Amino acid sequence: MQVIFPARGQPACWTVLSIFSLACIYCAAAAHAQNLEIRYNLLELPSARQAQVDFSKPVFATVDQQPLGRCLVELARTYQVSLWLDRRVDRSRIVSYDGQSHKPAGDDSALARLRAIAKLGEADAGLIENVLYVGPADQVAAVQYAAIRLHDEISQTARTAQLQALAWEELTTPTELLAQIQSQWQVSCVAELPHDLMHAGQLPTSTLATQLTLLCAGFELQAHRATEGNMVLEALDQTTVWQANYLRKDVQTQQFVNARRDFPGATATIQNGLAVITGPTDFHLRLLTPNRPTPRETKELKFSIPKINAPLAKILGDMSKQLGMQLEWDRRITESQKDSLLTFGVPEPRSLAEVLKILSSTSGLVIERREQTILVGPDEP
Repeated sequence: MQVIFPARGQPACWTVLSIFSLACIYCAAAAHAQNLEIRYNLLELPSARQAQVDFSKPVFATVDQQPLGRCLVELARTYQVSLWLDRRVDRSRIVSYDGQSHKPAGDDSALARLRAIAKLGEADAGLIENVLYVGPADQVAAVQYAAIRLHDEISQTARTAQLQALAWEELTTPTELLAQIQSQWQVSCVAELPHDLMHAGQLPTSTLATQLTLLCAGFELQAHRATEGNMVLEALDQTTVWQANYLRKDVQTQQFVNARRDFPGATATIQNGLAVITGPTDFHLRLLTPNRPTPRETKELKFSIPKINAPLAKILGDMSKQLGMQLEWDRRITESQKDSLLTFGVPEPRSLAEVLKILSSTSGLVIERREQTILVGPDEP
């Protein structure tokens, strides 16, 4: 038995209180770590893993003086990904995007592009299962965690994750959509949301946690499981950091250093073949998303382009920058030809050669790729 004596001039009660205080701090830290731990991880569902792959695909995006809401919806439709716009986001804000303002530098994924455009409207974006949530910049991480926590709570009794699609009509109110969710999922949530009118929309096959979280987020609320089959709404918790264990093979361990640099305070360690990750949802996603080759390493990059109205020079300039290529104009091309306004779009994924061929037909010029250069010349025999 070890006896600890007080220092000279210190009463014995001080030592007892100090030991007690340290024990309390340790217990509080242990409880805090336990509260952060997620056992049933929404990010590991097949629906979420597929979305992580879909949103990591390289895409081309350019926006010229368009309302934020319209261009995000059109881009999401073009890239065939799901989007939820928080009611607090100013959809009418006019934005322009040339593909250059995104972080980390060189990231040309659909997630990076859409997030960069959202930030132009003083918003932010984050992946929640298989839906890209666009909301107030200081709320996205908290909303992501709300979905993570709710799915964990539901799964502790359900065990097997259930997924359903959700669709609603034009001018549906939030309370009506909440009632529809309750009916589809056979759960009870006695609550009435503030009045609003929603555009018609749909969510992909996803979890109850995702659907409830997205609906409640715009009112700074989140759902909480009270008892089996019963939900209550409460104020949105501002917690953003959580912990989960992953199989080492499922984590991009080579990204540890860069990811921790971009997320100060987050941690990732390997213990007994498991990766223990603690941090906000985007930190987890950074380490989960599979690596992919950059466009220059891709033999045949496929991409689609939402309909845009812009001068030819801007379209080609943005495209060459995003692809890391040079743009070269034949000296016979006039300034008026460069500035000619085009309506241009490629709804289905095509190769760069096919895209340039479509652009050639639209502009009446010859536009082709030669190694790392896009050449523009007159259409002459």
